Amino acid sequence: MKHFLLLIILLLIASVPSRAGHLIGGELSYICLGNDQYVITYKSYRDCITTTGVQQFDPFARVGAYNASTGQYQNEFVLSQVVNEIELEFSSNIPCLVDTPNLCIAQMIYRDTVSIVVPSQGLDLVHQRCCRPPTAVNVNNPDDYGSTYWAQIPPPGVAPCN
Repeated sequence: MKHFLLLIILLLIASVPSRAGHLIGGELSYICLGNDQYVITYKSYRDCITTTGVQQFDPFARVGAYNASTGQYQNEFVLSQVVNEIELEFSSNIPCLVDTPNLCIAQMIYRDTVSIVVPSQGLDLVHQRCCRPPTAVNVNNPDDYGSTYWAQIPPPGVAPCN
């Protein structure tokens, strides 16, 4: 009963919408270490110079694990920040770029080593986050759309410790 109550509380907390109009991208990856041990890494990118929305990265990133064939939930991993925010350098020497934009991209890296028993169908790792920057010109109502980052661990019979 205690575990069920804890699960309900965690689901309620996880369902609280978070708003951050500054996220512009991300990457989700893993490295197999062997013996069911994996390093999961999520890199998040945000606009450094926007004047709207939240300006800080989340203190941690949640990654869900789902059976790759059935979509059934398997587990959730909470990745911690591993470095301080990194401001990425912008190369302005791009010949086809006529008007050099004023860009500032910050990166945050989240990582953890976890134990995963990959089912025979493989495993999907998924991180979702709201929202797009309000300055996005290729999306109508960008604050209404988030991002999904996905990596698939193939079935062990196809690629053991891939």
